[in-house]
Amino acid sequence: MFLNHRKQPFELLHYAALGKRRVLTEEEQTALRTSHKGFIGEKNYDLILDETGHRNMHIFRDVFLKIGKSYTQFDSIIIAEDRISLNEIKNYSGEYRFENGNWYRNQRQMSDNPFVQTVRAKNKLQRLMTENNIQYIVESATVFVNDDFRLISDDDKIWKTTVLRNYLRSYFSSRGSSFVGNRTKKAAEIIKTAIAENPYLPNAVDIKTLKLGLYCGVCGHFDLEKGQFHFLCANCGTKESNSTHVLRTFSDFKFLFPDEKMTKRKVLQLADHQLSDTTIKRYLAKFCTRDTSVKTACYKFKFYDFEEAMTTIKDIRYKDWVKIVE
Repeated sequence: MFLNHRKQPFELLHYAALGKRRVLTEEEQTALRTSHKGFIGEKNYDLILDETGHRNMHIFRDVFLKIGKSYTQFDSIIIAEDRISLNEIKNYSGEYRFENGNWYRNQRQMSDNPFVQTVRAKNKLQRLMTENNIQYIVESATVFVNDDFRLISDDDKIWKTTVLRNYLRSYFSSRGSSFVGNRTKKAAEIIKTAIAENPYLPNAVDIKTLKLGLYCGVCGHFDLEKGQFHFLCANCGTKESNSTHVLRTFSDFKFLFPDEKMTKRKVLQLADHQLSDTTIKRYLAKFCTRDTSVKTACYKFKFYDFEEAMTTIKDIRYKDWVKIVE
C-alpha cells in the first residue's frame, strides 16, 4: 500500500507560480519543463504500480531522508518482507547510449548519470537499515517509464538494474511477498522516522520583479472585476470567490518566497491590496498556523499547495463558476 501521497515537487510549483507573474528566463523555463516532465513520469509509474497491485508492499514516494548528516531524495521505496526495492524514476525520451561508464544522448555526453544516482541512494538506504540493526536486502533499479525511451549499451551490469516501460508490470509483480509481517512494518517505521523536509529549496525571488495582484486561475489574466464575494475575469468570464484567490495567494507566497515568513503585510503586497486587510486577516487565522516564537505575527500555510487546499476545505461558502476556455 502507498504510505504517502506523491505531491508536485516544490521546484515545479515555484517556477509555475513565478511564470504567472513574470517572464521566465531560459534557464527557468528549462527547470520548469524538466520538473514537470519528471513529475508526469512519476505519476505514470504510480499508475502502473497501482494497476499491477501492491497489497503486500509498503511504499514511500518522493521522500527526503536524513541519513547521517546528509539528505537524500528517493523517488520510490518498495518494502516487502524479504527485501527493499529502491527505484530511481526517469521520464527520458529519445535514444540514449551508455558506454564506458558515461551517459550519452545524440553523441553528447550528459553530466547527470542516473545509474550513479541510483547506486548512491541504494548505499544510503542500506546504511540506514544497518544503523538500525535490521538485516535487509536492499536492491535498486533505474526505471525508465517513457514509451519513447531507447537505450543502447553493451554493459551487462547496467541491464541487471535497468527496468524499461514494457517490463515494468512484471517487475512490480516480482517485488511483492505473500504477506506483510513485522520486518516490513519495522523497516517502514525506520524510514518514516528518517523523513525530512526538502532542504534544497529554490532561492526567494525579488518581489519588485513580479507583477502584483490577483489573477484568473483558468487563463492567468490579471484583468479582474471585483464583486462583493467574487472576482470576474474580464478575459475568459471565469468567476472565482474571494476564498479561492486568498488561498492561491497564500500558496504562491509559500513557493515564491520559501525562506521568508508570511505576514499580513506581505500577502497584501503580493495581492496588490485587491483584498481587504480584514479579509486577509480572517483567512490567515483560518487557513494558516501562527508562529508564536516571534513577536511579529507570522504564519505558515496549513496545506502543501493551492490544489490540496481546494480539495481539502469543504466549508467555503461562495463557489466558483469556471468558464471552459476553448
